Amino acid sequence: MDEAIYPIIGKEKELPFYVFGVGCCDWQYHVIRENGYPLPQIAYCLREKGILIVDGNTYEITPNMSYFLPANIPHEYYSVGDVWENHWITFGGYAVDDTLAKFGLTKAAVFSLTNFSGLETAWNKIFTTLKQDRLFGGFIAAGLVFNFIIEYYKIINLKASNESLINSTIIIPLLLYIDNNLYKDITLKELADIISISEQHLCRLFKKQFNMRPFEYITRRRIQEAKSLLLRNKYKIKEIAKMVGFNDCSYFCAIFKKYEMISPTKFLLNRV
Repeated sequence: MDEAIYPIIGKEKELPFYVFGVGCCDWQYHVIRENGYPLPQIAYCLREKGILIVDGNTYEITPNMSYFLPANIPHEYYSVGDVWENHWITFGGYAVDDTLAKFGLTKAAVFSLTNFSGLETAWNKIFTTLKQDRLFGGFIAAGLVFNFIIEYYKIINLKASNESLINSTIIIPLLLYIDNNLYKDITLKELADIISISEQHLCRLFKKQFNMRPFEYITRRRIQEAKSLLLRNKYKIKEIAKMVGFNDCSYFCAIFKKYEMISPTKFLLNRV
């Protein structure tokens, strides 16, 4: 199948994300873009192989491989034989640059994908939506493309070394301990001893997994639990503060407002 959809873009262009084009091809003619493409692109290979040339490097793109091209980056690509099946998408929006930057997608890159079934599902939803709904499809796809980017980020970060998965497994006992002891004062030593590592290693582990130190994670987890307790409407704020490890109610309220931008009282009044 060789098909591309370029939706008519109206108000969608004012959204954080929108789909400019999405498609699939069985064979790729030789594309040379000396000035790049005006929007970022993501493509992944399903069958056979092709060649991508970007940033002075030549890559052979084979099944289970993907490439990301930022906007305005000179590049070229083409099929090697009679078949090179790819799925691709290009997108824009005022939040795209910042989002891609946060995910480390600022330069042209080639990735090996261990499993892209989730990515394919996300792509299919966008493609089918735009094909079937000409009235609101662009708006629906605008929401779906963010999910596609998240799925892409998730997949490209599942490294062959499985380091991310190993860290996730190691940290689970710590998270369970925190969940079961929110009402207590929890020390770094307590947490480090649970999995027999140093406090420094513990901090590095949390930084790598959550991009925050252990105490910040604990605080955020306490606020998360406090919100759940507030929604039950069974306890006073002072009681909830103690239940999640704050002996000083005023301090609890200050921390709650810092993270939620609203006081516990207003959160309770505005609950839905």
